[in-house]
Amino acid sequence: MFRSMITRVSLAAIATLTVAVADARATLMARISTDGGATFTNFTAGSPFTFVSGSVTTGSGVAVGVVGSSNQPVNSPNANISQTNLSINNNTSGTVTLHIVVSVSDIGFLRPTGPSTLSSSLSGTYGPGMAASGNFQSFANLSNTQFANSGLTGGPQAFSAPLLVSGTANIIGEGTINSFALISSSPFSLTNTFDFNITLQAGAQFQVTGTTTLSNVPEPATLVGAGIAFGCLGFTRFRRRRGEGARS
Repeated sequence: MFRSMITRVSLAAIATLTVAVADARATLMARISTDGGATFTNFTAGSPFTFVSGSVTTGSGVAVGVVGSSNQPVNSPNANISQTNLSINNNTSGTVTLHIVVSVSDIGFLRPTGPSTLSSSLSGTYGPGMAASGNFQSFANLSNTQFANSGLTGGPQAFSAPLLVSGTANIIGEGTINSFALISSSPFSLTNTFDFNITLQAGAQFQVTGTTTLSNVPEPATLVGAGIAFGCLGFTRFRRRRGEGARS
């Protein structure tokens, strides 16, 4: 019994150590600039599976917040990071115009390998008293560099949000962009960045989401196999129907 108790305690200690090591691998970060990228405020995730969140308030009284996520180091066939909620609120009694840059980045991705497609998408809504224009862009960097603004990319997605007097409208973007690449077996990073100018009247709010996903492209052999399978299925059905017709 005493030996069994020692075993349980030892296993618990090992489990605790394992969690501590996993937490030390945290690399997910976000950074926010309200002066066009001259200065950034950085935020770091608490563990590999924890959302990174942070906010800054400018001297003019505008609050900028971001929540990001990453599936690294989950053993998934896809690599993914997101700015799941970029929000900007004007808490002042006047109109404010800012050049804002917000990035989310993670390193140490190992999958996928082979021909892949990099998908970059944005979406959002906004209400009265706000106007914005800018870009959202995603990068896969084979040097595994945090906040890299170089590497594999589909290019920037331009978006605009004309000033509204009333009601709500969707953020206008170019949709999903794809680029094909050959990812090596060495670790790589993913980064996405919003870079835009925004004007907010008193009390105006802005929310937008940006997502980056790197996923495998189906191999030609797989596609051919699927085509053969569907062809055989169709031929079987044809013969069955022909036989039924002959019997009738």
